[in-house]
Amino acid sequence: MIELAEGGRWDLDMVDNASGDRYPVRSTLVAVIPPEYLEGVEAAVPGSGPQNELRLRIWLHDHGSKTRLTIHQGPFTAEFRAMTQAGWEASFVTIDELLASGVA
Repeated sequence: MIELAEGGRWDLDMVDNASGDRYPVRSTLVAVIPPEYLEGVEAAVPGSGPQNELRLRIWLHDHGSKTRLTIHQGPFTAEFRAMTQAGWEASFVTIDELLASGVA
């Protein structure tokens, strides 16, 4: 669920593809500048992970027929930085596959 406004919510569940385990993350949007910037403060649902009060910043850069996406997220320990990077990369592979299949 996304409420695209300052003070709005961005709720998502991360899913471990191997186990099917779900890790809910709930965010409050603190800055929304359409169509180029989102910033949220994230908190893991109790019991779903140790990371809380993370900042997620997303910039969308217009390059004519393409859009460049820049994501900054943290602060993380080294262990969680690697896990988060792997998670984002897997998410983008899944999005690419969905777009290529015509499902999305």
